[in-house]
Amino acid sequence: MSGRAGRFSEGLYNSLNEAVLDVQLQINKKISSSNYAIYGHSMGALITYELIKQSQTLSPKHVFISGLAAPRFNHISQDIHLLPDSLFIDEVKKLNGTPPEIFENNELMALFLPVLRSDFKIISEYSETSTEKKIKQNLNIFYGSDEGMKAESILAWREYTEGTIDSYEISGDHFFVNTNYSKICDLIKGAIFPYLY
Repeated sequence: MSGRAGRFSEGLYNSLNEAVLDVQLQINKKISSSNYAIYGHSMGALITYELIKQSQTLSPKHVFISGLAAPRFNHISQDIHLLPDSLFIDEVKKLNGTPPEIFENNELMALFLPVLRSDFKIISEYSETSTEKKIKQNLNIFYGSDEGMKAESILAWREYTEGTIDSYEISGDHFFVNTNYSKICDLIKGAIFPYLY
């Protein structure tokens, strides 16, 4: 994604839709087969959902949504990305997804703060597009046991797809993916196995 890793020098997104369009462009460059699945975590899961719903060409066999309640339950304070650095950093720390070394290094923080603020901004300003059009894929939903998500916010994904949903509670907070990598990989392999043969 723009502003990260090998694309760190590229501009940050101004809206979720910009991210959706960019991710679709990157996928189109890489995928020529129709036999694939898409996994998205947190903001990436929101991008995944909007990407598939809006696209006329992308049609993955299966979709994995991780760390995200159904869109109508996702509400982030409009003010978080506008907070002074110290208060904003406190909010980011609560998510427990950023290595402590980054907070302890002023140079790294200067690099990452704009990226983190951009993420909070585009999520807080996200406005769900029409729910009349559902995606068609089966969904596997992963969420952390300590995220505080209510069961209804997970089950509500049924409103967004014509396919089936299977949900899995994974031990951990919002970044449970970092400590349960093998388990999640096994669940993904189990879900996509029927499409491989």
